[in-house]
Amino acid sequence: MESLNEIINKFVKEYGKAGKVLSERIIELFNQGLTIDMAVTQAIKDTDFFNIIQEQIVNSIKTGIELGIGASITYLPNEIKEPWDASAMHLSTKLHGADIEMRKRIVDALQKAFKVNESVSKIKMALYDGYHSGNAVIRKQKLPNYLSELIKLSRKLDLEDKEKIELLRLERNALRRVKDNKPDTPLRASYNQLIEALEKGQNKHIQNATWVAVQEKSRYVAERIARTESARAYHDGFMAQYADDESVVAFRWRLSSGHPIHDICDLYAGADLYGLGKGIFPKDKIPMLPAHPHCLCHLEPMYKEELEGKKEKDNVEQGGREFIATLTQKQKERLLGVYGSREVKSGVSWTARARNYSNVKLESRLSKGKLKGSILKEIYSDIQNKLDWKKEFKVKCISTVKHFSKKHDIILSDHAVIRFISQKSGKGKRHFSEKELVSIWNRQPNYKESKNRLVKYYEDIAIIYNASDKVVISIVVRKGVKKTWEVI
Repeated sequence: MESLNEIINKFVKEYGKAGKVLSERIIELFNQGLTIDMAVTQAIKDTDFFNIIQEQIVNSIKTGIELGIGASITYLPNEIKEPWDASAMHLSTKLHGADIEMRKRIVDALQKAFKVNESVSKIKMALYDGYHSGNAVIRKQKLPNYLSELIKLSRKLDLEDKEKIELLRLERNALRRVKDNKPDTPLRASYNQLIEALEKGQNKHIQNATWVAVQEKSRYVAERIARTESARAYHDGFMAQYADDESVVAFRWRLSSGHPIHDICDLYAGADLYGLGKGIFPKDKIPMLPAHPHCLCHLEPMYKEELEGKKEKDNVEQGGREFIATLTQKQKERLLGVYGSREVKSGVSWTARARNYSNVKLESRLSKGKLKGSILKEIYSDIQNKLDWKKEFKVKCISTVKHFSKKHDIILSDHAVIRFISQKSGKGKRHFSEKELVSIWNRQPNYKESKNRLVKYYEDIAIIYNASDKVVISIVVRKGVKKTWEVI
């Protein structure tokens, strides 16, 4: 299963592909004479850029859920499309807002970059006027130093302030010399070379500026949404997986391996806020995750036996203060702000000044029932898509899956339902009834087939199922324990 970082890396890769196509189309339209604004708008439409990026974001969110629950889903649950944070915005609204921001960033970045080109274009036109007439033989010669320096500076995408001043000086100098020289002078050949060089430099400048605008300025917006929403979706799935597990009583806050700067997440991971240990939160008191944009911190389930002898207590204010006391002044200011750091020191609660702190607690938007519905729809789809199955058999399989799910809360996969319906007889095989199957299911697992699969093996019947979503993968009749199974 992918990690959250792998999900984002995959998104960035797919964005890069779409961004390359968009960049090339923007340049093409700009060279055809469209303004920057018109070229960007038309290119986005021609390449279907926003729809492609939105689809990639949704895929990232869906994969986040799958990572959290440890099972695949066929579609994005409606609950994920609903508001979940303080912004009260639906996912569709967020994506539309991202589209607007992305377009603005591209246009703004290009307009800013092309301001340098405006002066270059003026020089080019002046030079054209300087040598356009006359039929004298052109004698090529090396460009003067002031023209070489002008070309060198004009090709740079981001100029320092000193370089901008120097560029303007060189431009004025070039324009003055063009005006002073007659069209039929030998220097006319050098101007011809200059125009060619400037055109090449300008094209390169346009390509560089467009690449930066699309692949950096705009990508930041899309990546921020993908990163934050897929992380939130992951925690939806994760919490839904453990919500009804009575053996899990708390969670430990774990920092992301790519955690860049000191912030509220460090406090959550390092402070003892509930008397259970550093970074440990009771099941119903977990802070909202992600805690801030780009946050990829995660939770680790804590079982009863791990917290034996510890009793939950409200230690939020004291525990937070004890942690803050261990920080450097710079770290305190990152967490609380300059003034907030002073106020907390004077007695104001740290919860009132800590950046990104919220009283809102983490709750999954996905209930066990809704997750079960998603899984069943996927199983029904798998059965319907079997090309070699007859229609009547598909109907029987779906009906059986529905029956076991509704009556016994057992989810049979497409493979498991075949094992039940099409039981084989003969040597080493025996019939098993619905009642017998349910009786075995109600027992505890006694073997582990792999890291993610458990086995309930009784009376020569093995029910193999996913540890995460409890979907029965297979039902096997066998005389003895399989050698690869581990005793639990």
